[in-house]
Amino acid sequence: MDIINNVKILIDNLAKKGVEYAISLYVFFDSPSNCEYENIIDTLKHAFGEDNAKKVYQQISEEFKRKGINKDEFFIKTVKIRNKEERLDKHFKKSIFKGRVLKKFLQKVEKCFEQMSEEDRKILSVACGIINTLKNKAYPELEVKEDEDGLIIVSSKGEERFTQVVLSVLGHELHDVRTLFYKYLLGFKCEAEEYEGYRYYDFKIYPFVKSYIEKLASEVSKYVRIPDKQEIKSTLEELYRKGDLLKLAVIEWALSEQRKIEPDLRFILSFFYDIEPKRFKDEQFKELLNFENIIKKGFVNPLIYHHVREILKILYDKALKELINQFIETFKEAGYDYNCIKDNYYTFLKTSTKPINIYFIPWPKYISFGKEIPISIEAIVMQASQDSPSQRFLQYLEKYDKTKRLWLFIYKERRKIYVASNTYNEKLHKEFINILRNKFNIEFKPAFNKLQQGKEKTEPKLKRFGSRDILEDVVASALEALGFSVRVGYNVRSKAGTDIEVDVYGKKTVGGEEIEVYASCKNWDKSVNVKVVREEIGRVNGMRSKPYVKLYVILVAKSFTKSAKKEAAAHNFIVIELGEKVIEENALKALCKVHEILSKHFDP
Repeated sequence: MDIINNVKILIDNLAKKGVEYAISLYVFFDSPSNCEYENIIDTLKHAFGEDNAKKVYQQISEEFKRKGINKDEFFIKTVKIRNKEERLDKHFKKSIFKGRVLKKFLQKVEKCFEQMSEEDRKILSVACGIINTLKNKAYPELEVKEDEDGLIIVSSKGEERFTQVVLSVLGHELHDVRTLFYKYLLGFKCEAEEYEGYRYYDFKIYPFVKSYIEKLASEVSKYVRIPDKQEIKSTLEELYRKGDLLKLAVIEWALSEQRKIEPDLRFILSFFYDIEPKRFKDEQFKELLNFENIIKKGFVNPLIYHHVREILKILYDKALKELINQFIETFKEAGYDYNCIKDNYYTFLKTSTKPINIYFIPWPKYISFGKEIPISIEAIVMQASQDSPSQRFLQYLEKYDKTKRLWLFIYKERRKIYVASNTYNEKLHKEFINILRNKFNIEFKPAFNKLQQGKEKTEPKLKRFGSRDILEDVVASALEALGFSVRVGYNVRSKAGTDIEVDVYGKKTVGGEEIEVYASCKNWDKSVNVKVVREEIGRVNGMRSKPYVKLYVILVAKSFTKSAKKEAAAHNFIVIELGEKVIEENALKALCKVHEILSKHFDP
């Protein structure tokens, strides 16, 4: 108990020095050691100034060192309070804000609140409205929850995600919205370095300021228009009535908690457009990802998110039922019975005839072949509109759906079905198509490669170079595909005349200019930190320079910490994050990503 009493005395003495010390102590106990400095400085500098923030951190850090107290032990040790075990870090945090310290904290908040500009009030009002709306509810890549002590915790999967979500409602450019919570409501940053493949971009708001959160949230309608549920319903139903499946598909994508730009949105866009989505002009993307007050910049308005989700689900079920009923009617007339296996999945049965299993999709959405769609499915029916599906989409099916499934595209208004001819097998599908001919106009849509005009690009091939690790083979293969002569485990001479080994070495001449590439491959489960990057910088600086050679340094890994990326960028290193450790099963995927990134730097 001596250590607990000693820490409490230390907390009391430091907290009495001022509100900034109390806040810093809370952040100090809340943060892992490798993030405590950054979290404290970024929290305090907005309300107390950066110099003061550094001074406060230094004093707290030195006091704990002088007393020989190791904060990291508090995350694993517990104390019994009222017959209940409580972690020490949590126990100490509870002891910071009390009595005069809490009173001064609230006085400081009130003073900051009175000094708030109208523009900042507008931003905070929308932000607080979002926090209140999303609390303990799902939203893509953003989580708002309240813990048992009343702390409001805002977590996101990207450093700018919360700001981007607020921006999507306000519709203008902002600085980091989180800093307004640090400045006016004395909230605090609580980010943590990557753990098990995930970096936490969190900030927290003390329970003592909930009344301010409620007040600001109540004012949100002064600054932005929030459509009611009936208006949302009418808008989405009108989209469906007009057959605007693209907007419905994009809104559904934006609603998904697991959404990805790659490959989800690319799959959807490829259904409607022959042009490669990455070559779209910005204006086209903006138009697609913005729709009235429902979706802006690819984010569904969080203030109405759950209304949109509920209404779109009802509309989806209605569209799905209409689509399926057309087939039920057709197959019934041909003497078939039917059975719903699961939601979109139906089987049509007839005595002494092989069952026909069909998967229905009322508008385009990304499909994970082999996971989402059972192998037993023989045909996929997707509702289409206007001139969709595109030729690119038909080629996509040929490339990625390796089963012998038949793809059909139905045009509701015209009672017409397009058959993707590159998925049609007469032996397997002739009877099925003949049944549909009784009710629908059937046309076969051929797939032809419009992209073969001009220079055709081929995917890089994975080669083996006798390397120690498959990631080195991946990088060497990508460089070779871009015209480099490559070696793995190659020794270059240092300034001191000794050998320095590089994982992958590449060399080529472009327009009379000689280019060399040194690639360092870190095929690890964990992130590469700034220390490793600095070691690479030292290695490169120790190499013998060649004034007539242009040198590029490439760092490839599953992921890098924020500070590591900053350090690498400062030295013009090319950083490639693959998102996962490379093994045999995902090596081709990694190769395509490495090749795509490097092709932006080196012409093949």
